[in-house]
Formats: sequence, structure tokens, C-alpha cells
Amino acid sequence: MSLGTRATWDQQLFSRSPSSPHSVPKTADGRPLSDYAKKLDQLSRLSVVSNLNEVKDLLSDLTPKTDDDRETVLDKETYLEFFNEILKASIERPGNASYLELATDTCFLLAEYAKIEPTRAPLAQSGLCQRIADLLRIATTHLSSGLAGDDAEDNLKIQCMRVIANLCFENDSNRELFLDAKDVLKHSVECLTCTNPGVLEKTCGALLNVSMENVYLAIAKEPVQQVLTNCNAMKHLVSIVKKTEDPDLRPIYHSSLIPAIAVMSNLVEADPGIARFLEFGGLALIVKLLKTQHETILDLEANEESYEFAFEILDAITTLLETIGENDAVQREIVRENLIGPLLDFVDAPFPKRPDQDEDSSSNYQDIRKTVSRVVTTVTMNDENMADLVENVSIVNRFKSWLNAGFDTKTEVEEDEIRMSGALCLGNLARSDRTCQLLVTEHGVADDLLALMKLEIKRIGDGSADMRSINKVLHAVVGTFKNLSLAVSNRSTLGDRGLVGVCTSVLDMEGLKPLQYGCVGVLKNLCNANFRNTYRTITGLEPPATGIPTPVPKAAKTPLGSLVGLVWKATGDNDTGIRTEGGRAIVQLIRVCSTTQGANVLLKLLIDANVITPLLQIITGATLTRPRQAHEGELAVEDSLHQPADGEEPNEHHVHFDAVSVDGQVFPLVQNEGIVALVLLATANPEIIPRITRFQASLTTAVLKIITSGIVEEKKPDDGTPGSPPQLRFGDSASEDKSKDEYPLPLKMNACILLQTLASGDENFASLVAPKIKPDLLSVLETLQTSAPAPPRPESPLKIQKIHPSGASSMATSSSVEASAAAPPVTVPFPLLSASGGKGGSSSPGLARSGTKSAKPLLRAASDGAPSQRELQTTMGSGTVLSLDADDGSGDEGGLVQAVQKVLLLL
Repeated sequence: MSLGTRATWDQQLFSRSPSSPHSVPKTADGRPLSDYAKKLDQLSRLSVVSNLNEVKDLLSDLTPKTDDDRETVLDKETYLEFFNEILKASIERPGNASYLELATDTCFLLAEYAKIEPTRAPLAQSGLCQRIADLLRIATTHLSSGLAGDDAEDNLKIQCMRVIANLCFENDSNRELFLDAKDVLKHSVECLTCTNPGVLEKTCGALLNVSMENVYLAIAKEPVQQVLTNCNAMKHLVSIVKKTEDPDLRPIYHSSLIPAIAVMSNLVEADPGIARFLEFGGLALIVKLLKTQHETILDLEANEESYEFAFEILDAITTLLETIGENDAVQREIVRENLIGPLLDFVDAPFPKRPDQDEDSSSNYQDIRKTVSRVVTTVTMNDENMADLVENVSIVNRFKSWLNAGFDTKTEVEEDEIRMSGALCLGNLARSDRTCQLLVTEHGVADDLLALMKLEIKRIGDGSADMRSINKVLHAVVGTFKNLSLAVSNRSTLGDRGLVGVCTSVLDMEGLKPLQYGCVGVLKNLCNANFRNTYRTITGLEPPATGIPTPVPKAAKTPLGSLVGLVWKATGDNDTGIRTEGGRAIVQLIRVCSTTQGANVLLKLLIDANVITPLLQIITGATLTRPRQAHEGELAVEDSLHQPADGEEPNEHHVHFDAVSVDGQVFPLVQNEGIVALVLLATANPEIIPRITRFQASLTTAVLKIITSGIVEEKKPDDGTPGSPPQLRFGDSASEDKSKDEYPLPLKMNACILLQTLASGDENFASLVAPKIKPDLLSVLETLQTSAPAPPRPESPLKIQKIHPSGASSMATSSSVEASAAAPPVTVPFPLLSASGGKGGSSSPGLARSGTKSAKPLLRAASDGAPSQRELQTTMGSGTVLSLDADDGSGDEGGLVQAVQKVLLLL
């Protein structure tokens, strides 16, 4: 019986008649009763005590044969009242064998009635729940006393469990009624200690239906799964599974195996259930069972019954393993106890063809195999496992082999999830600088991942109809490259392998926005503090061995052009993620060129590519650009971006110079990156300052908000006319409220430096914005000087690390900025997971992990573009005046006072 569907678990012993249309409800209007109704009516007129034998005879003849018969029990209230009277009389005479038998027959009949949905609620609401609990107490008395029970008691247990299972089948209200009955769970769990296989099977079925939903038990103030765990249910369930290891006992208890595993799957949904599962050795037992059942599937001589039963057991096992797979303790035990081998073997083994096989068997095997691959993926998410597994050459090679699954056998679509799992496993191992370096230098995973990425892209080019299959594999590969490229030592190797060009080819495709977001992130990482990849991205050519040629050669189509074109299009689509990530990638290009000796010629290529507007967008949050559609006789977007008319902003008629910021589209740390890049660009090429200041309406609004945040607050008097902003003490309760002051001091100082740079390079800008911003800046200055007077701070020359293209470095000084390309090693986990979903709204199948039970955040595929902690640690440096990390803790109020004073002097 498949675990995917809850069922009345007594169907194997008591077959259910085929459904027939429900009969019209009976009335007292004189219509003749059915033969079944006549028997039921006759029974209800008897006295249980006075007519005991007659009652027993009639009960034996009342087994319903149709659904109409079952629904007849609802025709009169007296029917249900009579059954309650039978159970009451039996409970009052616990030592009387005749009444014990009568109660057993009655429970059998009630379980039969409960096989259809219309009867379940009325039966449970008639008071039966507590009666069943009391009968279980009587039937399990010998168990609590350590005595052996007899057949009569076991039969009563079986019928009580049938009633519970059928009444609770897909009925939350009935579950709650049963759980409110005194000690019903306690006595049900006691039935798991019985040696009668029928009792074990029916008890597991009842507990499965009772615990199927996370019903809150009001009496115990705990979910039902936890209550069952506290009653020691997990220990007894593990014991049932262990019984099947014995070849002599296996035929006796095999019918209890699947429902026992199913109940385990329910109990481990609560953390205490997982703890008990591990405590009693459940994990090793289940993996061992998976291995033996897999061997049965692979054995072409296995008999049909064993073969089919193995599929059902594997279905139950994989459901359990996937439920607990994201628990850290489970992940760790799988590796520590060497349990990962059978899981890897299962994924590696193709479906064995049998002479009598059908398509369903093949499909079932593939589904189970994919589930096992997802379980392995979760195992690699554990931090300790990451460190251990990356040292195991055999295991890493198996992950690499999965990347090619399906291509040799022309089953690319069927094997897509195996390829995805291989990439995800490697990506999960790539969550520290050390493991990233080992994967690339020792294991050589870059070549295998690139080969897969090219094959999947080729499938797109060949017109493959199954884009879902391609997308989920590519998402996993790109996510892995994003992790690998965070390690500084890997960037040159990945660039030399051709990753820049492969990622660029994705940027030029249609309908792949989430994937393009990931590729932009990879390019951003590759270019961070890496001249060779920066040169490749800007020019589309391989970097020279020595020096930078002048003029710089450039391919007809460049990665930079594709990147800017994508940002342009993303702006039109209002795609904040790509727009933000694209702007951050451009920041890295500018930072490398600004700190590399002789690279100003590359900065000019960036300027010609119109990178100013994307930078302004990540600072202001305003949508300043619109995509341009090339008409006949016009240049394509990329060419038009590179060839502005004299004195004209490229694509000027497609630029909004006064667009307003859109809520939720700016991030302070990203704004700081954009500000730093603009200052670097304008300092090296002052002639572009007028091209920046043309956006003064949007830019000054954003910059002024950064500077004044938490220091002054705009307020209108009661008459509604604008008033002077009130002064707030810097650092008091108002500014300590993060919602009011989200901008740290270094970012405020950088914003002032940007205003200084623009005002000193464009007198028109200074005179135009002075009336708008001077009042607020004066208020900032007054507040700062009042709250925290500081002595003048001597100016320090700013140091820029100049990097020769050859790799040598020299020191130079500048009075504008300080930048550092060094990136400290980090070990912040950034795990990957497979598709199954989760919360968080990620549109990337297979690359999102939410805060739910099925998820840690994996990679930021198709997100809002906010930087991750590891990215910030890797990409940011710090400076004494221009801080590359807006939240590095540098700066003080005295420094901000000086910065504001300099701006005011220029205005």
C-alpha cells in the first residue's frame, strides 16, 4: 500500500465492498425499510443484558455489504445509542468473556460503518471515542502487568484500532475527539508491545491516521506527534522494524513494516521524535533496510512478490529520510557512521531491466532514486560534513560523475535531477575558501561543471522543449560557480577556463531572468579584485601577458555590453534583482580599473559603455533607464550605448533624469558601493562629472537622505506649511531606532565625498543644488556640533593600491579615495539545496532554502539583489576617508562634521 495516500488500514483483512450510490435517507413516513434496516431495527429493540445471546446472534448477521447498508446506521438515533449501551455494558464487566466478545463484535461492526465518510462524524460524536479508550484500557491491562494476553484480548485490540483508524481517516474533528479521550494514546502505544502481528499492523495504521496532521493536544498542551514520542512510541516502532531483520520473523511481521515506518515519518516531524529516532538506532536500521531492499530490486531472479514489496518499503524509507534529511544531527550521523555509501550506491545504480518489467516499475524506481539523491544533497549541507567530504576523493568523484548523467544514454530529461543533485552537492561543499580551493585545484570540478553548463546551454540552442529540465540543472551549476568564485584563489582559474564567456552567453538569451541574475553574480565575483577577468569582461578578449595596450582592442561583442544591455532591459521590466546585481558587477569593474596601474583606458571603455546610469540606479533606487528597441537603420542596444552623439548622453531619450526612488529598491550597503564607484570614476575622469550631475534631482535626494538620516527629520507644522527640520541629538533614542537611521557613519561620509567631488567639478551643479540641500546640511552640522563637539582631525593622504597587470604592485597616493582589493578568507556557510520548494518566494527551482523545515538559504538566485554576508566580507575593504564597507565601524562624528563642512564650502 503506498504511503502517499492515507487509508483505512484494515482493508487487507476486511475487504470493502464496492461503492454504490448512497440511498435516500430513511424517514418515518411509512415507507418500507430495507432488509438491512429491519435487522438493525430489530437489534435496537433488545435489551443487552436480558437478551445477550440474541444480541450476539444478530450482530454476527449485521456485517454491511454495501455503502447503503453502512449509512443505514444513521437512520435512527436509537441505533447508535444501542451500540453505546453494548460498549458500556462490556466496560462495566471487564472480566466477563461473553461481554468481551460482544464488545469485539460491536467494534468490528462500528469499524465497518466508518469505512465511508458520511458516517464518521456522527459515529465519533455519539460518545464512542471514550468508550473505545476504555475498552483499550481493558484490553491492554495484561501488557502493563507484563503478562501474556489471549486471543480474545488481541481481537478486541484489533477491532478498537480499526475503529480509531477508520474514524480518524482524513477527519481532523474526529482526531481531536479521540485525542481528548483519556489515555487513548497511552493504551494505543502499549499495543505496540504486543507480539500479535495483526495487533501491530492495526495499531500502526491507527497511529498513522491519528498523527497524520499536527493536531494540538489540548490536555497535554503538545502536538500529538510529541505526545506519542513521550509515550515511547518511537522505541517500539524501531523494535518492530528490527523484527523484520530476522529471516524467520520477517514473514510474520512484514505487514507491520510499512505502516511502522510511516508512523515514524510522522513522529520525526517534531524534533523530539528525531532525537528518539537517533537514540534507538533508527537511522542505521533504516539505511540498512534501504540497502537490502535495493539489492532485491537489482536481483533479476527475485520473485514478483518480494520485488513489489521492496518498492513499497523503499517508498516508505525515502519518505522518512527526506523528512529528517535537513536535521543537522541526522546529516552528521550519516557521514560519521559511514551510512552515505548505500545512498550513493542507490543513485549510481540504473534501473535493472527485467523480462516482465512495466513502465510503472521503471518510473517508481526513478522517483525513489531521485529522492535518495535529494537526501544526499541535504547531507552535504552540514558544515562538519563539508570539511570531511571534500577530503574524500571517491565521494567527490561520484558527485562529478552525476554531472554527466543521461547524456551517454540519451536520457537527459529523465536524469536531470541527478545532474542537478551532483551540482548542488559540489556547491554545498563550496562554502569556505579552503573547500572551494580544494574543489577547484585538487578535484578539478571546474572543467566538469563548465562542460555540463555548455551542454545544457546547447540544449537551449537546439530548441529543446523541456526548458524546466534545463533550467533546474543550470540553476544548480550557476549557483555552484557563484560559491566557488567567492574564493579569491579560484577566480583566475575559473576565468582562464572560460567561465566569463559562458556566463555571458546566458545574458543574451530570452526568458531566463532568474538564471541571468545568477550569472551576473558569478561575473561580479570573478571580477572582484581580479584584473584578468575584469579585462575579459570589458574587452571580450584575453588579457595581455604584460602591460595594457593603448588603444585597448575590443571585441565586436563584449560581456560588458551584454551586462549593460541586460541591466537596461531589467530596468524596463522593473527587475530589481538584476538591476542591483548588475550595478554591483559594474562597481567591481571600476574598482579593479581604479586600482590597477595604467588601467584608466579601461575606465574610459566603461564610461563609453554608459555604466553611469546603472550606478546611479543602485544609489537612488530610481528607474532611470528604459530598454531601447532598435528600429530599421538604427544601431542595436549595445552599439548605441557605445556611440553617443557629440555632447549627448548615450540613449538620452531613453533616460529619466528626474525619476524618483521606488520603495524597497535601495540597500544601504549597495548604495555605498555605487557611491564609491562614482567617486572613483569621476576622480579619474573629471570630464564625466556633468554627465553625472544631469541626474541631480534623483541623486541629491538620495544622497541627502543618507546624510540626514537619524540626525534631522523633516516635519511639517500643524498648518501644513513646510517648517524647519527639528534637531535631534545624534545618538539619542531617535537615532538609535534602526528604522529611522539605517545609514552608518562611513556611508554618510562617503555621500559627502560624492557631493564634494561633483560640486568641485561642476559649478552649475553646485549653484543649482545649493538652495535645496544647504538648509538640511546646516541642520546636520548644527546638530552634530551641539551633540558631539570634536577637535579638528588632521587630514591623511589617501592610499590607493596600484596593481600592475603583470601582478606586481606599487603604492601611490591620492587625495580622493582609498581602496583595497584584498579579500579576507571566510567560512560563512552558503549551502545549496534541491528543488522541492519552500518559502521565500524564490523563483529558482532547486536553489532556494527558506526558514521552513525544508530549507536554509542556498544561493541568491532571483532575489532582490541585497548582498549576502559572505559577499560583503569578501568584496569590501576599508579606508580612512572613503570607506568601501559602509558598516565597517570606521568614522566618527568629528569626521562627518568635517565632511559636511567641506560640502558647504563648495556650495
